[in-house]
Amino acid sequence: MWVWRKEYVADPGEREKLIQFCQKFGITRIFVQVRYHKTSDGYLFAEAENWNSLLKEANAAGIKVEALDGAGFMGFEEHRSDTINRLNAILVFNQNQPDDAKLSGLHYDIEPYVTERWKEGDRQAIAMELLETMAQIQSTVKASDPSLTVAHDIPFWYSGRDSLKVQFNGKEKFLDEHVQDLSDFIGIMSYRTHMTGSNSVSAISQDEVDYAGQNGGKVYLSLESVPLAETPSITFYNQAPEKLALAIKELSDHMSSEPGFGGIFIHCYRTAGPMLEAWAEAKEQTATN
Repeated sequence: MWVWRKEYVADPGEREKLIQFCQKFGITRIFVQVRYHKTSDGYLFAEAENWNSLLKEANAAGIKVEALDGAGFMGFEEHRSDTINRLNAILVFNQNQPDDAKLSGLHYDIEPYVTERWKEGDRQAIAMELLETMAQIQSTVKASDPSLTVAHDIPFWYSGRDSLKVQFNGKEKFLDEHVQDLSDFIGIMSYRTHMTGSNSVSAISQDEVDYAGQNGGKVYLSLESVPLAETPSITFYNQAPEKLALAIKELSDHMSSEPGFGGIFIHCYRTAGPMLEAWAEAKEQTATN
């Protein structure tokens, strides 16, 4: 589950609610947005003391915490050194953490397609720059601590488009396949409100799941809960709370036999949390009546 807001790290009460929520609903992995202090020669990891508390509490509860970062420009060559400097700030923080308060991995949500350069430029060239950045992220992380995982979130449409088929590391593949090769696992932004059938979460992600299954990888499919003014039909926002809970079960059951299926990602805690709590409360009231 994605966790974006600062208060879920900084506020002790909110941290406790987050951990309790994850335990209640079986969420075993959270991606928490990091923040930095800019210095003259790079970055410092911000709120280290609060993160230390979060990591201790989450690890004690069996919940993995990944440091989440991402912006549309972070994959571009001209920003690569800045992206790696930010990464190094996270790695230095983690190196100084006690064993019971370590990160489990790094989680990136780099979306070049939201930039004007993508909309106006050579997408294959941008894809190559993105992959070079991802390769450097992977090598930097593994050199620091091989146990740390590296994960990337990508849209489902990185697969199957000839315009995004590129030659990288001596092999021609679709962009999603190269990203999987540079990741321990990936998340697919497979946002839909129906789980099976035409144009469903499972259908639009099948190519990525198949590739993962053939190559020993794992793909996590994602459900959306935030308001989307331009595409309201792909989010569970403003739908009955039980819709999201039922979708999670349906998708998990449907995909359980796929070797490349790792599980389900929920975007995000701020909006999905109240939905699932409302569903659980209604279910409990029904059971007691």
